[in-house]
Amino acid sequence: MTTTPVSSSSKGTKRRDLIIEATLDVIAAEGVSGASVRRVAAEADVPLGSMTYYFAGRQELLLEAFERFVERSVKHFHAEFDDVDSLESARAAMVRILTVNAYMEPPNIIIGAELYALAAHDPYFVPVQRSWMHRSRDAIRQYFDEATTLMLDAMVEGMSMHRSFERDFHPAELVAVVIERMTPPETYIGP
Repeated sequence: MTTTPVSSSSKGTKRRDLIIEATLDVIAAEGVSGASVRRVAAEADVPLGSMTYYFAGRQELLLEAFERFVERSVKHFHAEFDDVDSLESARAAMVRILTVNAYMEPPNIIIGAELYALAAHDPYFVPVQRSWMHRSRDAIRQYFDEATTLMLDAMVEGMSMHRSFERDFHPAELVAVVIERMTPPETYIGP
C-alpha cells in the first residue's frame, strides 16, 4: 500500500490554521493583551522562530485570527435564518441567536468584545469589526425594515454581553418577549 505524500504547502496551510486557532484560544483565555507571538507559538506548539514564516508580525496574526472569527460568527448567525418564512420564524431565529447559537458561547463573546475594544483603539482593525457588524445586519435586514434591523443588531450586541454575565436574569422566555416587542407585524418585510 502506498501513501500519498503530504505537500509542504499542505503542511504549511495546516500549521497556519493551527496558529490562527491557537491565537483565538489565547484571545479567549487571556485577551488581546495576552496574545503575544511567543504565547501563541507556545499554544500552537510551534517553534517561535517559524512564526515569522507565516505572519509578518503580531498585528497580522491578530487580524487574521479576527477575520476567521468573523467568518465563523457570520456563518452561524446567517444559518439561524435559513428556514425563515414568516414573522414568527424570524423572531424564533433571533431568539436562537441569543440563546443557543454558537455566537453565545463564552469564548465567542470574549473574542467579540476583544475585537470591539481593539478596533476602538487601533484603526487597523476597524474594517474587520465593521465587516462583522454589517454582515450580521444583512441577515436581519432580509426580514425586518431598516430601523428594526438596526435596533435588533444593537440589542443582540448588548444582550449577548449581558447574558454572558447574567444568564439567569435573561432566560430564553424573556429574550422571546423582548424580540416580540421589538418586531411588531409592520416591521416584517420577509417572505
